[in-house]
Amino acid sequence: MISRYSILEYENNFLKNKINFNEKQTDSLSTTNGGSILVIDDEETIRLLLEEELKEIGYTVILANSGEEGINIFSRTQIDIVILDINMPGINGLEILRILKNKNNNVPVVLYSAFTEFKEKIETWAADAYVKKSADLRGLFDTIGRFLLK
Repeated sequence: MISRYSILEYENNFLKNKINFNEKQTDSLSTTNGGSILVIDDEETIRLLLEEELKEIGYTVILANSGEEGINIFSRTQIDIVILDINMPGINGLEILRILKNKNNNVPVVLYSAFTEFKEKIETWAADAYVKKSADLRGLFDTIGRFLLK
């Protein structure tokens, strides 16, 4: 779990980089035709940050603060891509990944974690991509664009 200090540091770094990022948006972000993105993350700051930035470039964003809520939303809503944290209380992201892929293997799932140690676990191989959390959101947005703008 990310500490309160880490969240504040993340927010400060994000705010410093936001102006530069907005000026340097990649083509995949600036040409979006929309799409529905389910963000499953227990950290409210991360959810709200992604919601704000993704909505600004034309995506519909649905937020879930737990694995259980994310699974329920995924089961009853048309989702184009899932952004999924791994280290969460209750059902962890790797178990959620397995459940989502069993429900619909055609929906891309991007694991989005501050911890790189999970990247080598065999359970992560079912994910369509793995992106390390960073104040610079370009890596995540480029990954989303690769899947939604095919």
